[in-house]
Amino acid sequence: MSALLIEWEADCNSDGIVDYGQIRGGTFADFNGNNIPDCCERGEPCVLGNYPVEWKVGDGGNGHWYQVINLSGQGKIYWNASRSRAIGAGGDLACFESAAETNAFLKLTSGQTRGNPWMGLYQDRKASDYTEPAGGWRWTSGASLAWTNWASGEPNNAEGEDWANMWIDFGPVGTWNDYKPTDPQGPDGFIIEWAADCNGDGIVDYGQILRGDLVDRDENGVPDSCQCASNGSLAICCTSDLDLDGEVSTSDISLLLLSFGEQRWLAPAYDLDGDGAIDGGDLSVILLDFGPCFQAPLAAPAPEVPPLRDAQALPDAPRQR
Repeated sequence: MSALLIEWEADCNSDGIVDYGQIRGGTFADFNGNNIPDCCERGEPCVLGNYPVEWKVGDGGNGHWYQVINLSGQGKIYWNASRSRAIGAGGDLACFESAAETNAFLKLTSGQTRGNPWMGLYQDRKASDYTEPAGGWRWTSGASLAWTNWASGEPNNAEGEDWANMWIDFGPVGTWNDYKPTDPQGPDGFIIEWAADCNGDGIVDYGQILRGDLVDRDENGVPDSCQCASNGSLAICCTSDLDLDGEVSTSDISLLLLSFGEQRWLAPAYDLDGDGAIDGGDLSVILLDFGPCFQAPLAAPAPEVPPLRDAQALPDAPRQR
């Protein structure tokens, strides 16, 4: 035989819906790509939510990750605040440079609550091509605005609208609109895009963090290895200090034992020897590292002052006549 037929029927969370379809539809996350919802593997409740999604290179994508942060019911959020939060998560506001990227994003997030979120498009009034309403628009990534997808009649600069959002739940889906942050009808969410590859291996860092390939103990969306390469004194650089209290002790052993026997991706920070499993090898690493994480260097001894030689002796005081 030269072909086979696969059937998926598992329903690990007993919600009456086959898991595989929920993964494909974006309802549940499957960051390690084994077609089992991560919530089931972690033993956590499978709650419908907005998860990061990847536009995979194998699907003709750029390998970037995207997530809609929807704050519905929590009030509006300004564009600047949205960007600060996106950067704080290790990414930036999303920049949609083509129709293909837009369509992929909309398809990947179709099962999520999306609203009409901010994206990484703003109008630079100091730009040489600035004119109202359509001049001077820039992507936060620095990419050129070679492709645009403005909704009909947009941008219109109604009362100083210098920032852009994407229409999803209103207007033609995927089109752009210029907004001002103070509008009470304005966006109550934003889109994060992760594109960074700090270790230069050709794979977006954030996806490697989600899959457990790279450790991100401070959860800032940046691999610890990249941060420690530039500043080895960070708390996260003491890898055996699992509870980040400044020393490797019995409490770290207790934390390790709670995950004993698990695969690396479930608790990547605990796979201290990098063999893909949390086991006795990792316990041995902790025992070898027992004690304070970072010891202050010993103070250098004060230099010894050599005794004065005869030639350096002070002259006798003059005698009284």
